[in-house]
Amino acid sequence: MNWQIKEVEGYAYFMERGYRVSVPIVDISGYDFIAERDGKFLRVNVKVAGLKNPKDRNSWAISKSGASSDATCDVFLVYLPHKETFIELPGSYFHGSSSKCKRIP
Repeated sequence: MNWQIKEVEGYAYFMERGYRVSVPIVDISGYDFIAERDGKFLRVNVKVAGLKNPKDRNSWAISKSGASSDATCDVFLVYLPHKETFIELPGSYFHGSSSKCKRIP
């Protein structure tokens, strides 16, 4: 699965919900694009979930990059391969956790 394709599908996810999507022309760490609707801007970081423990088929998790922080992302848009769908998690999802990988409840 190509993460770049999932990022483009993330643009479509927000556009289908009435957002205008702006993509940075330079490399921005912490978020992949901006989604705007009715004057409200969201910094979106697209993630593809993976199994934290391959032996546990329910251990889906996401990892944050070293550059990601709670201050630079408003929404994690997470693709769940086993459900073939996206879910939204708040940008504060990793707040209070020292781990770079966190399980999705």
